[in-house]
Amino acid sequence: KWDTSVLTAGWGKTIGKKLNMRYETTYSRYIYGKEYENIAKNSLDARFLIFSADRTIGAEIETSYIFGENSAFNTALSLLGNINIVNFNKKNTLSFQPKVTVYLGQENIELYLIKYNIYRPYIEYYNDKVFDMFYTQLNLPFNLSLKDVDIEMGYNLNFPNKIGGETNLKNTSFYNVAMRYAFDL
Repeated sequence: KWDTSVLTAGWGKTIGKKLNMRYETTYSRYIYGKEYENIAKNSLDARFLIFSADRTIGAEIETSYIFGENSAFNTALSLLGNINIVNFNKKNTLSFQPKVTVYLGQENIELYLIKYNIYRPYIEYYNDKVFDMFYTQLNLPFNLSLKDVDIEMGYNLNFPNKIGGETNLKNTSFYNVAMRYAFDL
């Protein structure tokens, strides 16, 4: 069922002698299907990508400042591929673009200790700010490019990393659909 929509606007530029590098900055606004407490609804992102000369493999680093009711920084490191399935012509293609991303970031976690006094046990809560790997994501999207419009449909698998005293973390998965329009300024 629907959980989240993201509206994003940004600017980017392709650079390098072989035009195989790109930098981008974006702002994103998150719209959730239900209300969550203490959730950040905005992000400012900076991204740098580099591709092989034939653009079939690449790497990406992205750093984000997430803000709203709370704020945090995170970084994503990715390896990505681009496998052309069909070239209708130079500007119209269907491709498979797998991507593996490791998400690192800062998070406030609430922990507790069970302590004992003379009469009985009691619980003492405290917050700890940690920087760790949150999870790894495998993204398996198909991308249909029609001139300046991209339509993406994909399947995603998340593999969480235990942080602090977390237990019973389960792998999750979801489908994604995205539409992008690019225009020159």
